[in-house]
Amino acid sequence: MNYIKSIDGLRGIAVLAVLIYHFFPSLASGGFLGVDLFFVVSGFVITNLLSRGSIDSPKKYLDFFVNRLWRLYPSLFVVVLITWVSFSFIWPDSLSYLLTESSLSSLLFYSNIFFGSQGGYFDITTEFLPLLHTWSLSVEWQFYLFFPFLFSKPFFGKRYQIVLIAVITCISLYLCLELWGSRPTLNFYGIQSRIWQLGLGALTFFLVERLLDNRMVFTWGFWAGLFVSLNTLILIFYFAYFDANVPSPSHFTLPFVLCVCFLLVLVSLFDDQISAATPSFLHYIGKISYSLYLVHYPLVSYIRYYDLGFQYALIFMVTSIGFAIALHNFVEHRFRKGLTRRHIIMVPLALMISVFLYSSKDHINVPSSSMGYEIYVKEEFDNRLLLSKPLKSSPESEILVIGDSFAQDFVNILVNTTNGQKLKIDTFYIASW
Repeated sequence: MNYIKSIDGLRGIAVLAVLIYHFFPSLASGGFLGVDLFFVVSGFVITNLLSRGSIDSPKKYLDFFVNRLWRLYPSLFVVVLITWVSFSFIWPDSLSYLLTESSLSSLLFYSNIFFGSQGGYFDITTEFLPLLHTWSLSVEWQFYLFFPFLFSKPFFGKRYQIVLIAVITCISLYLCLELWGSRPTLNFYGIQSRIWQLGLGALTFFLVERLLDNRMVFTWGFWAGLFVSLNTLILIFYFAYFDANVPSPSHFTLPFVLCVCFLLVLVSLFDDQISAATPSFLHYIGKISYSLYLVHYPLVSYIRYYDLGFQYALIFMVTSIGFAIALHNFVEHRFRKGLTRRHIIMVPLALMISVFLYSSKDHINVPSSSMGYEIYVKEEFDNRLLLSKPLKSSPESEILVIGDSFAQDFVNILVNTTNGQKLKIDTFYIASW
C-alpha cells in the first residue's frame, strides 16, 4: 500500500489534542487520548511497512529495527540531552536523581516502567517531570521488539499472522479490562494494556488490504463524507468531554479506538478526496507531529514548575511549534536521508551519555532505605524543596503534604472533595524507598 497522505491529518489531530490538553487542560480535558490515536495509527502504519517484505532472517529483523531506530532515535536523543542539561540548572541538585533516571529510561525505552513507579500520569506530583511524555515512545519500542516476528514467513503464513495478531489483541484487551479498576497506573503505562490499540490498527490494515485486493469499487459520495464527518466529530467529542476521572484505557475508550479504525479505513479508500478537504496546516502539523510531541512537554513542565499563567502557556505552545519545525528540519528529516560519517557519531555518543547517566546514579542523592523513616523524611525535606516558592501566609487553610505515591493519592482525594477545593495544598514529593 502506498503512502496515505490523509494519515498525516490524523496525526495532526492527535498531536494538537495532546498539546491543547497539556497547555490548556480545561479546553480539551480528554486531549490525552491523542496518544491512543497515535497507537492505532502506528499499528496500521508499521503493519503496512512490514507487509512489504518478510522477516525471514535475523539480519532482516535487525535491518528493520535499525531503520526504525535511525528514523526516530536522533530526535529523541537531542530532546533528552537538551532537557537534561536545561533542567539540571533549573532543578535543585537533590532532584537530580529523578532527572537522571527519567533521561536514562527514555533513552533505553523503559520510561513507561519508570514513570509508572513514580505515580499515576494524572497525579499532581508527576506533572512537573519534563520527560513524562516519553512513556508512550517506550511502549511503541517495546512493541517493535516482538511484533516483526509475526511477519516471519518461515514460521507464520499470512493467514496465521492475522489470527495470531487477533488473539494477542484480544488478550491485551482482556488484561486492560481486568486492570483498569484494580491497577490503574499499571494499566495506563503498561504495554500489556496498550497492545490491543496497536493490534486493532494492524488488523485494520489487513481489512483495507483485503478490500483493495478484491478490486472492489468504492465511490466517494454523500454517505462516505457523512461517515468521515461523524467519526471526526466523535473524536472531537472525546477530546472535549472525556477526562482523567474516567478510566483510560478501558471499555470507555473502546468506541474511540474503533472510530479511529473506521477513519483509517475511510482515509485509505478515499485518500484523494479527504486529503483535498483537509486544511494544509493540519497536514503539516501531522508531518512534524513526532518532533512536536517530543519538544512540547519539557516546556509544559517548566510552566507547571513555576506555576506560570495563561499567557505564558500560549507563548510556550507557539514556541514548541517553532522548536518542532527546527527539530524536524535539522534532525529528523536529515537522518531519514541515510547515513553519513557525521551522523555515525550519534551512535557512540548516545551510548556514552547513557553510560554516564547510569554511572552517575551512584553519586547523586538517591533516597536511602537504611535510615529510619522520620530521619529519612527530615533529611529529604532539609536537603531539597520541590516547590520554587515558599508557603504563603493566608487566612485560608494551608496544608503541606509530604510523601510518596500514597501521599499523592491523599492529595487527589483532598482536591476532588468540596472542602478540599477551598484549601491551599502544597505538595512535597519524596520517592518511595
